[in-house]
Amino acid sequence: MTKTHLTLKTCIIFLVCLCVFVFFKNAWVCDDSYINFRSIEQLYEGNGPIWNPHERVQVYTSVLWYWLMAGIRYFSSDYFSNVICVSFVLFAILLFSVLNHFKFSVASAFFLLALLGSNSFFDYTTSGLENILGYILVLPVCFYAFNKNQKFRPFLFGAFALAPLFRHDFITLLAIPALTIVFTDKNLKLKHKFVQIILLLTPLALWTAFSFIYYGTPVPNTAIAKLSTGIPQTDLLLSGLKYYAGTFRRDPLSAILLISGIIVALKSGNIFLKSIGAGIITNLLYIIYIGGDFMSGRFISYAVLISALIIANSDLPNRCLTLLKDKKNFAITIYFIYLLMFYHTPLNTWSGLEDYSDIYGISDERAYYFSATSLFAYAAIPSDKLFPDFEWAHIGHKMRNSGEKIWTQNLIGFCGYWAGTKPIIIDTFALSDPFLARNPVSKSIPWRIGHFTRDVPIEYYQSLNIGENLFNDTKQAELYDLVVKATQDKDLFSTERLKALLKLNFNL
Repeated sequence: MTKTHLTLKTCIIFLVCLCVFVFFKNAWVCDDSYINFRSIEQLYEGNGPIWNPHERVQVYTSVLWYWLMAGIRYFSSDYFSNVICVSFVLFAILLFSVLNHFKFSVASAFFLLALLGSNSFFDYTTSGLENILGYILVLPVCFYAFNKNQKFRPFLFGAFALAPLFRHDFITLLAIPALTIVFTDKNLKLKHKFVQIILLLTPLALWTAFSFIYYGTPVPNTAIAKLSTGIPQTDLLLSGLKYYAGTFRRDPLSAILLISGIIVALKSGNIFLKSIGAGIITNLLYIIYIGGDFMSGRFISYAVLISALIIANSDLPNRCLTLLKDKKNFAITIYFIYLLMFYHTPLNTWSGLEDYSDIYGISDERAYYFSATSLFAYAAIPSDKLFPDFEWAHIGHKMRNSGEKIWTQNLIGFCGYWAGTKPIIIDTFALSDPFLARNPVSKSIPWRIGHFTRDVPIEYYQSLNIGENLFNDTKQAELYDLVVKATQDKDLFSTERLKALLKLNFNL
């Protein structure tokens, strides 16, 4: 072993340890993750995978993540610990897989250094959201593209088949690579290629059938609430562009990784790698189309990871070292100064991190909740106090103890979880409310991306309270009856319910 190789190996071991340190230092959970947790509690109460106790509604966007966390809940009801443990196992798999592929090389060092500078990647390695699971799904796609090793092929097709169950919009990232791998296979006849496509879509088809029959809709209620708003498309496109502007102001390195990764992929002679680059572009355009998100960096984190892998696998890191020559140590020093000085890189955040500001409506989600929901806060909180020690959790706890049957509230994360499984919470953002999700966005309350307020008719509250349809408006009365039939009828296969599902979803 040469001195240079020994030095590189030492550096990579140091960087791996640093990544693990940053993982635990930055560990946190967000408010939205507790929406899922309440739904899991309903499952363990015997009510099914629902959110409110009186109706079947899918509030979880990621089917895979929900059921993974629901399985872990069997062993422990401490959701914070569950999230940190599961996330770390998946993070360790990510690091091990990358090191196993790149070995102790310049590529590994570059990849680890890149991740240490990306807020978009590191902010969601924990958080309680599904991002960390998505990181694992994209690994076999990238590794197969790099060397066409057949041992990755089963994992590759598994990733493609599970992608829509991870998130429906994950299809925008992996659909082009999936179609490319199938239709460029010269060993398959055309009819067999279509059979393969059908097999890849089978898990989605089975879940969609279950969702339609059980929940009364083929997509999560969150998708209906966020995508059926009636807001002009031009306004959403502008919001999508603002999402990138707000994200990249806080996280410029992720922008550099995305652009560089796409260029490297498209300029390669590898058609499958080109298709991955095209998938990243499709995914980024889709994010603009839907108006982006209010969580800085969340939706682009998968593309950032893929881009970092693509660049690491190319000759770009070695070319940069050649160009730098004897200045490479100086360049690395400058990079670490950036990591330690720029607000806020994954390295440059500690227990006192707080930032309630937003840029164009895009918030630094980890900085917003970190002081109350970090591993530091979890370790310090007394056993007799609520965790997180956050105002919204205390509001929910008061709701639980009040004995009130129905509440109107838009704080359905911490608040909804600590309210317990018994109260009915009318969610004015409609994420958990199938009736309001099909109503137009409020004209009197300005919308923010991901937060689309609906006006709550007084008849809706009254109808829920006494269990009868009290709407005077004919259309609203009809919609209420359809939603009740779809989400509350115990006979899932009754003729009347199936008619209601067709009318509710397809206006038939």
